[in-house]
Formats: sequence, structure tokens, C-alpha cells
Amino acid sequence: MGAIGLSVVLGCKDAGAQEIICIDRNDHKGFSNVGQSVDEILKSYGGVDYAFDCIGNIDVINSCIQSLNTWGFLVLIGLPDRGQSVSIPAGKLLQGAHVSGGHFGNAKPRELNQRLVDLHCSARLPIEPMITQRLHLDNINKAFDDLRAGKTIRTVIEFE
Repeated sequence: MGAIGLSVVLGCKDAGAQEIICIDRNDHKGFSNVGQSVDEILKSYGGVDYAFDCIGNIDVINSCIQSLNTWGFLVLIGLPDRGQSVSIPAGKLLQGAHVSGGHFGNAKPRELNQRLVDLHCSARLPIEPMITQRLHLDNINKAFDDLRAGKTIRTVIEFE
């Protein structure tokens, strides 16, 4: 999982989630393949209360929509390519499903940044495990290549 997905997991844990299902489309990250499609896995739970799309992939968003239980809540975080759209059955919305999204979590940066610092300082937002490598500034292109390839979560660029 990437930094955004892992941040969602941390937020869910902090909010008291009892069971968290994580699905990553990158096979090389070491997650086990259970031999089922994403839709089969999610439907086997009878629907989920909350689903988060972190990558803006239309297929993932559609899977999230289908995975919701009657009053489920979908949060769109990832940004789909320009002009792409999803189709949500009206019946799903009439039954009580919700869809929400927003740039930067619909938060005001000055307030949010302080809250994130406070959460980190109180050990409720452990960001150190997300730092998977440290590279000197000379290797910044490698850092971006590794990030795009899904080989790292986040890289710290060191100047000295």
C-alpha cells in the first residue's frame, strides 16, 4: 500500500474501526493473492460500511461502489483522469449509500497541518514506518522512479 492508503488505515484505526480490509493492485508489494477477485472478497463480507478509493482508478471506484452495504459510505481520495466518470445506481443512493470526496480532505491547511503534527507528537499518527528509504539529493530521480514503480512508500531526501 502507498502512503495515502496507509494513512487511511491509520485514520480508520484511530476512529475505532474493528476490521479493516486493504487491497493493493500492485502484486509485487508482497501481499498474498487469495485467488479471488476484489469484488468477490468484498461481497463475501456482505458489504462494507466504509470504502476509500486512494488512487482515482475508475475500476477501483466502481468496485468500491458495489462493495458498500445499504448505508455504506464511499470516500473518493484519488483523482481520476480528466473526463472520467462513474455510474452509481440510483437505488443504491436511495437505500442510503453516500459518496463524498474533496481535495486535501476538505480541510483548511493551517488547521489540518497543526492537527497532523499534534497527532504525530501524541503517537496517534506514526509516520516513521512510511519512510522506506533515505537518499541523498543527488539520487532524487531514483526516489521518483521508485515511487512511481511502487517500490517505496515515501523517501526522505537528505541534503548532507
